[in-house]
Amino acid sequence: MWKRLAIALLAAAMAPASASANYWPHHFQALFHTFPDCADANVSARIIERFNWADRNTWYRGIAITAIAGQYERTVEAFGPYPIFRRYCRGEARLSDGRHETVYYMIERGMGLAGTGYKVEYCLPGHDPWRVYDGHCRVLRR
Repeated sequence: MWKRLAIALLAAAMAPASASANYWPHHFQALFHTFPDCADANVSARIIERFNWADRNTWYRGIAITAIAGQYERTVEAFGPYPIFRRYCRGEARLSDGRHETVYYMIERGMGLAGTGYKVEYCLPGHDPWRVYDGHCRVLRR
């Protein structure tokens, strides 16, 4: 299946602009329709909610994220060997104790309930006591 997709993409890239302009831009736009960008407010809200819940119920440090700003995309993995699209992002988390910490996060399309929607994974270096994303959030630093 992926070989067919790769061949179709290559053929579209080599075809004259008039032949591919009608179908491909709309097709790619539809693929990324449920794949929010890094600065999406819902993505930030998910990170804030999950971090604050974890601190209240697991870590007990008394720290909360109050806002996330300066989000930008580091890289996107799409059309690779797996049918999961990933967007790697970085931003600045403003903490309730006045500090500003870097937050690394990944948005995965097709990882929600029954393979629809998206999922967000995040990490703040120094705030991952179980090293879920390896030391200093290495897994999400793409």
